[in-house]
Amino acid sequence: MEIEQNKKQLLDYLNEIAPWEGWRSNYNSFVPKFIIEASKGGDWNEWDEHLFYEFFERSNNQCVSSLRQGYFTKEEQKAIKENWTRIAPVLQKIALTQDVPQFETYNELKDILRDYTRVDRRASTYRLIASLQPKILCTIVNHAKLNELITYLNKFVSGSQISFSYNWFESSNHVLAFFIKESGYNYKDIITYPWQLLEYFKGNHHIEDNDMSEDAGSSLKTEINLLQYKKQIILQGPPGTGKTRMAKEIAKDCIELTVDLFRKIIYKNIKISKGGDKQSYIISEVTDETIVINDSTAEHTLQIELIKKYYFDRSFLQSDLTSFDERGLLISRFIYDNILAHSEQFHLVQFHPSYSYEDFVRGIEARSAGTSVEFHNVNKILGKIINQANQNYLDSRLYNDPVKAADAVSFRTKLDRFKEVVTEAINGENGEYKIPNVTAKIMEVTDVGFRYVFPNTPNVNHNILFIDLIKLNELGVEYNTGNDVKLQEDHLEMKSKSPYYFHTYKEIESLDLDKEDKLPVATRKNYLLVIDEINRANLSSVLGELIYALEYRGEDVESMYEVGGSNKISLPPNLYIIGTMNTADRSVGHIDYAIRRRFAFVDILPKNLTGETGVTFDHELFNKVTGLFVKDYDPGIDYSIERDKLQASTHLSEEFRPEDVWLGHSYFIDKSKETDGAGMDVRLEYEIKPILLEYIRDGVLKETARAIVNALPNEVKESN
Repeated sequence: MEIEQNKKQLLDYLNEIAPWEGWRSNYNSFVPKFIIEASKGGDWNEWDEHLFYEFFERSNNQCVSSLRQGYFTKEEQKAIKENWTRIAPVLQKIALTQDVPQFETYNELKDILRDYTRVDRRASTYRLIASLQPKILCTIVNHAKLNELITYLNKFVSGSQISFSYNWFESSNHVLAFFIKESGYNYKDIITYPWQLLEYFKGNHHIEDNDMSEDAGSSLKTEINLLQYKKQIILQGPPGTGKTRMAKEIAKDCIELTVDLFRKIIYKNIKISKGGDKQSYIISEVTDETIVINDSTAEHTLQIELIKKYYFDRSFLQSDLTSFDERGLLISRFIYDNILAHSEQFHLVQFHPSYSYEDFVRGIEARSAGTSVEFHNVNKILGKIINQANQNYLDSRLYNDPVKAADAVSFRTKLDRFKEVVTEAINGENGEYKIPNVTAKIMEVTDVGFRYVFPNTPNVNHNILFIDLIKLNELGVEYNTGNDVKLQEDHLEMKSKSPYYFHTYKEIESLDLDKEDKLPVATRKNYLLVIDEINRANLSSVLGELIYALEYRGEDVESMYEVGGSNKISLPPNLYIIGTMNTADRSVGHIDYAIRRRFAFVDILPKNLTGETGVTFDHELFNKVTGLFVKDYDPGIDYSIERDKLQASTHLSEEFRPEDVWLGHSYFIDKSKETDGAGMDVRLEYEIKPILLEYIRDGVLKETARAIVNALPNEVKESN
């Protein structure tokens, strides 16, 4: 929960924070040497090996803002060394100029490194540049986190009017300059403070010296980084590799646990299972700061901040839980397991061969209207989430204008209250809401506006759109007559309806609000749509004109269906799409090149889960079955990364690749301890063997595999 207080001087905040000395010491040890080495412009093998390792080869806990998804892979490290003659002169140019920002050179280095990395390693690039010019760039290398800090600074710190920029270099420079000016500290003393102040403002005052990792609990940083860059990705792999589960885990990491969302999940009288046959805890009270839980033996009070820390750090996933509060872990895990079910920012849909544009984007819906049936164009699942995400995106852009933001929030709160008033009237005796001073009557509150009719033409529908009412408010004009509204029609979707808009607007404006009705200004949220089995539908048909919108976010395309007076539709930048695709399913069509290039594809391959926390994994059976697909399988290799080491078994048909059909690890997890779960004997006979035998019938596996499959779980001595 964010702290609430009046503005203070920056130095007053810093005096309340003890700097992370371990990380500061590490930084001051390496960064000056890095600048000296880079300024020489020498070959990489002439560098001090420990120094080169620290900045280009380390895979965790790097000395400048450890962002775990930002590290270079082994393959990328090799490419950087091979092309060092391009990189060294740019590093040298930046290092030789310590006091002046080199924005063009920063971008030059970023573009060069992008040539040799599988994905855009922005964090890696920013970290290098921040190390080369520590006097003018701060150590928060994640742009979203940096913008979050700027928001807090402008809100809570006197004299802070830092503008937001789409350029990380500019934002970073402005933040560090503000810290130096307001604190009077040397840049070397400021190193950890931007991070620590961000944590302070978020209420995490208890956080101790750490490695500066962002969202350290997550293991999906590469996938999340790719999603943020590309906006839509597809997780592809053979059956049983946990693609849908991973999609949900990515979504969980992208959705912020706000106070409102926390209270939707955690509330009085819900039960928190202890696992097994143990009696559950029951939540008896929830305050702003604490949760009270009890069982038959005792009552326990827990701090919400502790639970949130466990949640953000994913403490419940660690192997050694002895240092954690057991009850706090249970509640944080409960939140993790239930956050998607309670969040309006997450939606999941599964495609199938008959799925169409009318099912997914926009279509026609039949509604009963007394003795007749009316047909309406409506948004479907994608259209609805687009509206949600776009509204949040527009709301969040009001953040820099507090007066305008407060007025907009007040009006939208009144609009929500007016919807309730109108709905109550429609549900009442007369079944309608009479718009004052005109003959029009509102008959329905729809997803997009108020549907109204006239007494002499009751079968002809008209609409007053919510977006138009909000736009009228945002224009900041004083409306005294319908003609004042008419003068603004160029800004509205609906035309020639000014009298009805005017009187409705004045009704909304006249409502009084209590203090508790005034909502906080919206912050930008991520909206996630997971499309399971994305390749089972005809994507060209389902997406229609949105194939263009996937690549050009924010640009309008014209839908074949007009909803709410407009046929325009666009994908906002805060909407992310994750598809899953079973590569073994040859009964469905392939994704064409036009659509394929708009998605980033991530291979999810089987892996040995031995040693994973909370998993009982039958590694012996997994290895035996894997031998049907992979030659000389090595459980120590991550084949998703080192694909060149993946060789086909002699039992696999030459038409197939092991990465497309290799049976996934989820088949080999013993679920006997789960409610309604099954042990490996059941899973082998009714899940694993049937799909392997089907593979043989379909020609995926050769007939030589039959004896091995039938003998499982026993060994058949046969070379492959």
